[in-house]
Order: sequence, then structure tokens, then C-alpha cells
Amino acid sequence: MLRHDSSVSGRTPAGIGRARRSGFAARAAVVVTAAAAATGAVVATASASSSHSSHKGLKSLEFVSPLPDVSVWHKIGQCMGIEAKKLGIPFTLTGPGGSTVSAQFMTSRIDQAIADHEGGIVTFPLSAPEFDPLFAQARKAGVEVATLEGEQYVAFIEPFDEPPSSTFIKAFTAAAAKLPNVKVVTSQYDSSNVTNDVDIATNIMTAHPQVNMFVTDDGLSTAGIVSAIEGAKKVGKVFVTTNNISGAVDGLKAGVVYEVLLQNMCQIGTLPVEELEAAAEGKKIPKEIATDLEFATKSNYKKLTASGDYQ
Repeated sequence: MLRHDSSVSGRTPAGIGRARRSGFAARAAVVVTAAAAATGAVVATASASSSHSSHKGLKSLEFVSPLPDVSVWHKIGQCMGIEAKKLGIPFTLTGPGGSTVSAQFMTSRIDQAIADHEGGIVTFPLSAPEFDPLFAQARKAGVEVATLEGEQYVAFIEPFDEPPSSTFIKAFTAAAAKLPNVKVVTSQYDSSNVTNDVDIATNIMTAHPQVNMFVTDDGLSTAGIVSAIEGAKKVGKVFVTTNNISGAVDGLKAGVVYEVLLQNMCQIGTLPVEELEAAAEGKKIPKEIATDLEFATKSNYKKLTASGDYQ
């Protein structure tokens, strides 16, 4: 879905932005930036004709790909460069090398493109809080902005259709309903028998071929879902987001598990002690206290899980 960003409101909240981001590697997204000064940058330039000075439209176009080394992103950049050359638009493509998306790299490139007064920017916005301010800045500077938004078709695999699983699905579905590109397709249950998960995931992909994202908050289900995706030869097309590192490491290494939501388990253990003590001392404590969360990817899971606190 191509979107010309004339406003920055009503787009992706940070939390669901991660759900959307998980499947973007199989869809299409682009980013415009300028010089590739960042370490590890991959730069491919498809320049228009040197006679482009007579061109009356965009004076230049920059595309920063989140994953330029991945085939689908390579193809997008290649075709974008060909079309730009055909129209006489100077075109530059940049993006982080390897298989790890870097929001920091992308936003810095967009910021540089604005500073360089590029004619146009095309991007996949990973999350609204990070990218919307830059889009507003670009438009203020007279830089055109367009985004490609990938559709996310989500399937849940949970133990039972009851809390806490049903609470998790209900909250996710309510948040997804506010977004145009995240759709919950089905929810299936394994009755806490994870040996069923390969068959359940396989059947879901057969019955709902549009599904490109599995979500589960049961870490024990992750390995079976990963096996089903690999068995269906849909690696790079279907991904997993899970809420537990258990069973997810092999999937992260294989590029099937895109992200794992980690909770600070040590903090969950210490907070009740601290707050009960405070209450006993007559201190006022909040009704609910949030614990720290982190999102683990292939590039950072070892660092995040080294202490054992985040699981």
C-alpha cells in the first residue's frame, strides 16, 4: 500500500509498530536518505542521465532500504532505480548491510536527506514516534515524502481460549483494529500440548495463505511454529513474534523469529517485595507498576539475555 504522507497523525503506535515491523521483511518498504557515512552501510547508486538538469519534476530521489541485502528489498531498490532513471530523476539507494534492520541508521539517513534538500524521500516507517517527526520536518523543508506500508496478516497460536491467552489476544486485536495494515486472521489453540503446534501452524498456512505473521505469548510454542514455517518453505515470507526467549533462539538465528518481547523477570520478583514493604510502612504505592520490557532480535538477544534477568 503506497501512501503519500500529507499528515503524520493516526499512524502506528510504538507497540503495534513492532508487530507491523515483524512482517515487513517479506513485504515492501523503502526509505530515502543521503550520503552513506554510517559504518556498515551498503550503497547502490542508479544515477539518472547527466542531462537531468532540464527535468521539471523531482530534482532527486533517495531510497534507504531497511534490508538492501535481502532479495525482496534488493528487487524493490533495483526497480525503483530503473524507474527513476527512465524519468530522469537522480536516484540514490542506501541501507544497513546484513540482515539486521537499524532504525537509527534509517532515521539518520532521512535526517541527512532533509539537510541536503533532496527532492523526495520514500520509506517504510518502522514506528510513528521515530519517523513522524522527520516526515513533518521534511515537508516543512519542501521535501516530498511517500511510504510503503506492508499488510500484516496475523495468526495466534495459544494454549487455551481463556485468560491469560484470551486477554492477550483481545488486547492485541483491539490495538490492531486502529491500524489499516494489521489484520488478525485466526486464533488457534493447542490445549497446552506443544507437539500439536507444527500441525496447527501448517494447517493455518494452508487454510489462510495470506498469513505472514504468527504471534504467541507461549514460548514453548515457538519452536513448533518455526518448524512449520521451515517445512512449508516459507522462510522469509512468514515470521514469528513471541513473548518468551524459550525456544526462540534457533528461530532468531534462522531469520524466522523476527523479535522476542522480553520481560525483566528479576524485576518482577523484586518489585512485590519492595512494594509490600512500602505498604507495610504506610507509604502510598501505585495500584499497578509496569516492569521493564525489551525487544530482542538476532543482533542483540545475546546481550539482552546474558544476565538471565530478561526472558
